Amino acid sequence: MKTINHRGFSLVELLIVVVIIGILAAIAIPNLLASRRSANEGSAVSDLRMVHGAQMTYASSLGKGLFAGNAGTVDLEPFTQLGANGIIDNQLAGGLKSGYVFTGGKVDATFDWPSSFCLRAVPVAGNGTFATGIRNIAVATDGVMYGGDATNVNNAQCTVATGSISVTSATPLS
Repeated sequence: MKTINHRGFSLVELLIVVVIIGILAAIAIPNLLASRRSANEGSAVSDLRMVHGAQMTYASSLGKGLFAGNAGTVDLEPFTQLGANGIIDNQLAGGLKSGYVFTGGKVDATFDWPSSFCLRAVPVAGNGTFATGIRNIAVATDGVMYGGDATNVNNAQCTVATGSISVTSATPLS
């Protein structure tokens, strides 16, 4: 009598492998998502630093001492104007990059006040499993970067006041 030798894996062995892969994925995926949030936030900080410099360039070359944007409002216009003049890239000029929405505003110079501006980045999703960031980020004319918890939309806000626009409800980033 001939013995038939079957080669391959049994169903139990395959199930054990699938369970092991599932356990490894359950351990790795939260770390992957946290890394993604951190990378998005780092990108937003870098983009705001770059747009801060772009605002200075615009004011000294094209704006005749005034910054890009609509005076007294916080919207996408600073990014649109900077992009239209080729100072920043088109993706950032569209106001959405790396899971963050970008807005900004300015106040024009008067007899009593100099020109000023504020730029802000807010995560598309500020909480939950698939959050794109955990902090709102903002920068004003002085160049100091501020951050605030993304679960509160009012954190790291650009606020227009008499003669100026500034960052409110935030702490400086270190």
